[in-house]
Amino acid sequence: MTESLFFALQPDVNAIAQLNEVAAALRVQHPLSARFISTDRLHVTLHFVGNFAEITEAQLDGAHAAAAAIKLPPFDVSFDKVLSFQSAKAERPLVLTSTSAMTALQLFRYELGDQLRRRGIKAEKAKFTPHITLSYDEYALDEQALAAPVKWAAHEFVLIKSFVGKSRYEILERWPLGAASRYHLP
Repeated sequence: MTESLFFALQPDVNAIAQLNEVAAALRVQHPLSARFISTDRLHVTLHFVGNFAEITEAQLDGAHAAAAAIKLPPFDVSFDKVLSFQSAKAERPLVLTSTSAMTALQLFRYELGDQLRRRGIKAEKAKFTPHITLSYDEYALDEQALAAPVKWAAHEFVLIKSFVGKSRYEILERWPLGAASRYHLP
């Protein structure tokens, strides 16, 4: 089994309720056939760290140190449109994106990437399109505005271990925004 490691933002409880409403409306409006991703796996990917089995202890420590170095305040996240991303596979990612630049999110991702690179961990500098993947479906949905945006205030970010192909995540650690230290899961 392959396991990967990545940093992400997760929607709060209210945003998850909004996402469930969006998913229900999309099911009514479009001939979607795929299951939607479970609410405990919804996220905005920030940076992929690597395949867990290939990550050294030093790299894992570096990833933790990079996250702990982030001193940015909480910020708002808002997604107001839905569309299918292009894909070489038959199942296209059905995602929420935004018409706004989400400058605070972009800055946060840049800062996290910079901290990772300072510690010798590869972090993409490529253009970042903030999105939440809802499902992978053969039906291609053209861009459309949501009736109401899905939004929340990001107060923390997480390091996730993904059990690829098993639809399961394990949150390894959480870091609050606007604080100087991380906190561990109970």
